[in-house]
Amino acid sequence: MKFTYIHGDITRGIYGAIVNAANPTLLGGGGVDGAIHRAVGPKLREYCKTLPEISPGVRCPVGGVVVTSAGGLSCLYVFHTVGPIFPAGRDPCFHGEQVSTNPKVELAKCIQGCLVSAERLGVKTIAFPAISCGVYGCPISVFAKVFWDVLRERDWNLQEVTLVLFEEVDYRMFEVTWGMLTTQKLEVEDPDPADFPGDEFDLF
Repeated sequence: MKFTYIHGDITRGIYGAIVNAANPTLLGGGGVDGAIHRAVGPKLREYCKTLPEISPGVRCPVGGVVVTSAGGLSCLYVFHTVGPIFPAGRDPCFHGEQVSTNPKVELAKCIQGCLVSAERLGVKTIAFPAISCGVYGCPISVFAKVFWDVLRERDWNLQEVTLVLFEEVDYRMFEVTWGMLTTQKLEVEDPDPADFPGDEFDLF
């Protein structure tokens, strides 16, 4: 499996699936979430409104993954995942989400769940944003370490994973951190795919 990271707009690339750093409502918000909703169009928000709430306002829990079609984007699917809020973060669009007590574990679950979903759907290329960074308070260096650990957990049945960083400062920070990580050897455990059952919904 090939891994690349680029500075750019995740909605403009050609991938099998792109990952949306969503909030629990799945109805759009700021940052990459808002950009994906604008790029796909209003049908995405209307479709997400039809999904069942598991608690008031929550259609996807932290660490969960909801799959939708991608509308007019150059990909087949959007994987919506809700990252944890780190101690320095907040969610201006959904006030019911609390600061996580174990954000690194929950962030890893977001990444793992998207990779498992890609495998199950036969997707060979997937693009991620920097989940939980920005207003959710995750430092780019912490995200890079968690992402590195997950990619090395096992031989994922994918051709290419791309990380797309919209802000140049984030790209530069990730570049520095990734360079440091790739000189290390880390021992990790295989995730159990049964831990990521996913959500079964019809695609709009």
